[in-house]
Amino acid sequence: MAGDHDEPEVLAHEPMPKGYRFVPKGNVYITKNCRKKTHEAERTLYVVVNKKGKPTGLRCPAYIHNAVMSENKATAAQRAAAVQKRDAVIEDNFEETIMKLFPKIPKTEVPQILKHSLKKHSRRVGRTGTVALQDRVKLAVRAHIRHVHTEYDELLKHGASRPIAREKIWDRLNEVARQWGGRSLKRAVAGSAKTKLAKKPVKKTMANVGAKKAAVGTTRMTTRRKGSEALELSPPPSVPTALSVEGLDVDMRDNIFTTDEEISDFESDGSEWSL
Repeated sequence: MAGDHDEPEVLAHEPMPKGYRFVPKGNVYITKNCRKKTHEAERTLYVVVNKKGKPTGLRCPAYIHNAVMSENKATAAQRAAAVQKRDAVIEDNFEETIMKLFPKIPKTEVPQILKHSLKKHSRRVGRTGTVALQDRVKLAVRAHIRHVHTEYDELLKHGASRPIAREKIWDRLNEVARQWGGRSLKRAVAGSAKTKLAKKPVKKTMANVGAKKAAVGTTRMTTRRKGSEALELSPPPSVPTALSVEGLDVDMRDNIFTTDEEISDFESDGSEWSL
């Protein structure tokens, strides 16, 4: 069903209705207009599926297909110019947001990020319509840092699992992200004066000792009363390091060191890295 129009599914080997033509999927302009004009003509539009039930194309009246192909040829240049203009706006907005969020980024890095993250049909985050622009930029920049400025890819080539590889390059990735975002990398040094909390000496008195004993006694009674419940408290759930979201991997720990401190990171590892 498409709206109020019936679209029966057929297999490719089933006989072609007389006067119909197969329209393979791939060109959105052609398939969209074949569907639209077939419905307007109140003719049946068939959806061709494979053995797994996935659409491979349409069957529409041949005269409609011929008309759409003529329109496609006549409007191709105009539509290409419109797409080019739209892509230029997308790239300009992306670059402007990169410079806003990462003011210290080396200028030579920006074209690489733009070219890679905005590549069409790549399923990379720069092209997704489900993530806000600022978040797409943050994710794209951090993915670029991961693959270009850390040992991440090298670790994967030598057999390291992705969670292990991410863990090993975690500090380096965050360091570069903070530097590019114009922020210093703050590290708490264990045992330093800043991390130690000054404790005021508590003078022992009979009242203090009595109060402490009473508190301990109450705790023991509560534990005995609950029995094994005290041993069954579950630890807080750990944050998964990778989840599948729309075909991409999400590192839930990956922080963006600019304005927001925490955000997920999309990535797909393969022969050519995503994002």
